[in-house]
Amino acid sequence: MSEILRDLDEMMRAERMARMWRTHGRMIIFVIIVLVVGTAAQAAWKSYNSRIAREQTGKILSAAASEDPNQALVKLSKDLKGNGRAIATFEAARAFKEKGHYAEAIALYRDLLNEKRMAPELRDLAIIEMVSLEIDHGSEASAAPDQKPSALLGELEPILKSEKSGTPSAWLPRAILLAAVIKANLQGDNQGALDELAKIGGLADQKILPQAVSAQAEALKTVYAERLAIQKTGEDEGKNAAVKTEKSVEEPAAKTTTQTDKKTTHKAKGE
Repeated sequence: MSEILRDLDEMMRAERMARMWRTHGRMIIFVIIVLVVGTAAQAAWKSYNSRIAREQTGKILSAAASEDPNQALVKLSKDLKGNGRAIATFEAARAFKEKGHYAEAIALYRDLLNEKRMAPELRDLAIIEMVSLEIDHGSEASAAPDQKPSALLGELEPILKSEKSGTPSAWLPRAILLAAVIKANLQGDNQGALDELAKIGGLADQKILPQAVSAQAEALKTVYAERLAIQKTGEDEGKNAAVKTEKSVEEPAAKTTTQTDKKTTHKAKGE
């Protein structure tokens, strides 16, 4: 009896499979083809990217070993694409910085930001390097116009905004430090700088806060807090001085008015 039931079950299963194949056979074949082609395409794309990365690395190493590495790297920074272009730009900018050619380095970083194929981390690093140079050497870079503090903060904005995203930029702590320096040193806004630095403490749990950046933030907090205290003391002293000056002006005027009133009263009595 059990064998008969097993045979019936197998027959029913085979019939269901045949019915499903007649109904969905073409779709099943299509899905299998898509999976096979997709897997092959993904493998080919990875292979292509690996080959391009090897070729670009070889070109960068050859440029660095040439007779004029700086010029060769600058040329590569214009010719390459994606991450290879970013690496060539960083190397060329480093050479310019070592020679004190800050305007050229800033121009390279700014031009690199037009590259859409590089990794987001490299784009953020280019912004950090460019803004740092503009803060420290903007006045020395005669070929680069001095950036207004608001413009510098605007350049950092894409990184600063990542704080509210689920995946903040790895360069967010450094961007916050630079924003604090801009507000305190270029805008005179010590309270604004302290507000920026307060954000760094919340990054410790996200594992993107280097110990060195944390130490720098604490040191800057001390400096800006002292500046703010001095600023408030100066404002209070200025207010007190203004009050004293106002009183010193009002008192003689009051005396003059009183004396005039007395003379007028005396004259009226005489008449």
